[in-house]
Amino acid sequence: LVDGLVAPGISAEPTRIAAAYRLASIPNANEAAAALADGLVNDRENVRRAATYGIAAMGAAGKGAAVADILCELTTSAAKSVRKHAAFALGESAPLTVDVVAALTALLEHEPSVYVRTNSAGALGLIGIRHFGRQAAGAPAAEIESGLQLLPMVLRALVACLGREENRLDQSIRQQRGLKQCIVDDLSDLCEGGGVSGRKDGDATHQRLYDSALNYFSALHLAVSASLLLWS
Repeated sequence: LVDGLVAPGISAEPTRIAAAYRLASIPNANEAAAALADGLVNDRENVRRAATYGIAAMGAAGKGAAVADILCELTTSAAKSVRKHAAFALGESAPLTVDVVAALTALLEHEPSVYVRTNSAGALGLIGIRHFGRQAAGAPAAEIESGLQLLPMVLRALVACLGREENRLDQSIRQQRGLKQCIVDDLSDLCEGGGVSGRKDGDATHQRLYDSALNYFSALHLAVSASLLLWS
């Protein structure tokens, strides 16, 4: 399975992702977590991407706690891409704990990459939503109560981030291009996704999205506002 995770070549993408999913399903969660974490720090982005799929699958299977500590450590990696994947994977898999909230909050406060901060904000929102889902599913009362005590920390981190971040147009609005036609410019950070945006010259739906981005969100690129809306 580890060999499959690092299989080379474009045509091996299904092999890599299948191996990641199969690793996530093995009985020994700690062994799976170690193998997928190794993939997350691989030199190749396609391996890191596949490993992220596997970690998300561990979270969906209720095994996220096994990989949370490793992911928290990886949020301090010297490699921007590793920090990006670690933040995203925490959002997809991690339980609501002090260490997880602290790691993502530290990224919001000190991370130079807009893209990584965006993933961190989204991750905090997802972890909170998932905690409420566990409450509805009948998780142990002690676990739910300990998580609920952390909600003010999460909300404070997100609100503080909104106070620090400077609104800026995402690249699709800056350049008046569709997202797939955008040119990497001096403000681009990794592979930017569109925020609440649209195209001024598009159809009625795109025009409404464009006006909404400018008038309501000030064309905010970051996911912090979206996370706060999800929480509320």
